Amino acid sequence: MNTTRLFIPNLFVVAVLSLASVGCGGSGGGSGSSETAMLRVISGSWAVGSLSVIVNGATVATNIAYPMCVNEVCETLSSYLTVPAGGVAFAVESTGSTTNLVPQLANLNLAPNTHNTLIVVGTVDAIPAGGYLLRDDDTPATNSVKLRIASTDPTVGTLAAWVLPDGTTPSGTPTISNVMLGSASSYLTLPPGAYDETFAITCFVGPNCIGVGPTTLSANKNVTVYVLSEGLSHRPLILADN
Repeated sequence: MNTTRLFIPNLFVVAVLSLASVGCGGSGGGSGSSETAMLRVISGSWAVGSLSVIVNGATVATNIAYPMCVNEVCETLSSYLTVPAGGVAFAVESTGSTTNLVPQLANLNLAPNTHNTLIVVGTVDAIPAGGYLLRDDDTPATNSVKLRIASTDPTVGTLAAWVLPDGTTPSGTPTISNVMLGSASSYLTLPPGAYDETFAITCFVGPNCIGVGPTTLSANKNVTVYVLSEGLSHRPLILADN
């Protein structure tokens, strides 16, 4: 069996928090348009609790819980929602509250025919971080797996990663580096899914190292490994993008 392990160290903590809207915008859509986009909303910090999503004044999803998945691709979270492309009134609220946790996206503008994931982190250390919006790639590579890393924990900041056979000690230059807070790396294309592949996330300095794996990924799948906030620690989350 050929296996792959993925390691991530914490490189530095970002002091200034902002909402990254990668892939936000685009042409088309808007009021009166029939064009749509796909949006997945994830509770990215256990401090925000379960979430509701409001689009153009209507609640379109409720009880989106903080993920407790480990190792495997998480199948228990909110699926993609179909929302109008272009500018729409948008809010994400914690259960029992009417405060918009992502006021920076009050006018959400998604490009038509795209897949997008919003990691909601709310307020971190009294700073209104909001959330991180990422454009997902839903087009697979034939007989392969595509994988990327996303930095969505405000207490971590920039990430680097080694992609290595299972059990190999990381050394040398990371395969993935300089993944800034609120962004994701490019997708790596991994060998065909004729066998299991194993992924793990860890760090080599500091008290809050984390790990994930083994993870079985089938061919023709795209996945993102997120690093989420878990109080004083961190939690990896693996989601399928197609």
